[in-house]
Amino acid sequence: MRGDRGTFANAQFFNEFRPYTETTKLVSINPGGEWEISPTFKASLQANYARSTFHRESPTVGLTTPLGVGNTVTYSNTGGIPTIQSGLDLNDPANFGWNAGSRVGIQDERRLNKSKGARGDLTWGGKALNLKIGGAFDDVSRRIRGFDNSQAWQNAVCGNNPNVFVASPNTQPPCAGLDAPGAAPAGYPSYPGYGTGATTGLAGPVSYGGSLVPNAAVPGYLKPGPAGFVTVDWPALPPPPTMTASTTRRPRRVRPTPAPAAVRSARS
Repeated sequence: MRGDRGTFANAQFFNEFRPYTETTKLVSINPGGEWEISPTFKASLQANYARSTFHRESPTVGLTTPLGVGNTVTYSNTGGIPTIQSGLDLNDPANFGWNAGSRVGIQDERRLNKSKGARGDLTWGGKALNLKIGGAFDDVSRRIRGFDNSQAWQNAVCGNNPNVFVASPNTQPPCAGLDAPGAAPAGYPSYPGYGTGATTGLAGPVSYGGSLVPNAAVPGYLKPGPAGFVTVDWPALPPPPTMTASTTRRPRRVRPTPAPAAVRSARS
């Protein structure tokens, strides 16, 4: 390895696909008026109200190339744009899957801003000389809320899809794309204490339905990207489920479908 180039053995690549969807809405009202009570006495009043909302959706699909397959990467930075040459074709969907380090995530952020106020004054006198007195009131508030349902979605998509979700620090199934419906496979949590503590009143048994996107089906959710690196066929993925510690409903199982002619795509 030299200072401007190097060769790395057993390298692994990550594809972190994260399409942002942001929605902003704004409403603002500013009424006002003036009343001339007499030639030397007048009153004015102005009010304002504004309300804005902001919603950001930032899901993540992080697929990886496998370890231990002898992939060698050559990095060179001898001037101009550095180059990275991989022994694996990084634009081939077949080279990615639910390997070590893979994950999915779903995060939302919602903001609500409000402001309201009023201003009024009384003026006595003429244009050459007058006396003015008034007052003002303002009220401003902002609320920011963050939502994260990553673990529940990951369990369904690539964690063999358990029929219950028990939040951390309980053990979570690995994101390996296992497709083994039935009782908990070896190494997967069976939650023997389910129905006690925070889950009191709920009943098992805990079972698995098989990953919504099995490892063998992953290439069907990818497609070659314009920059020489695969990208995710986002509309084809199973939607994030709404799951809590008390939910026992399993998300609908979805199989790959052919990619439409035009697909939204983004890669961070």
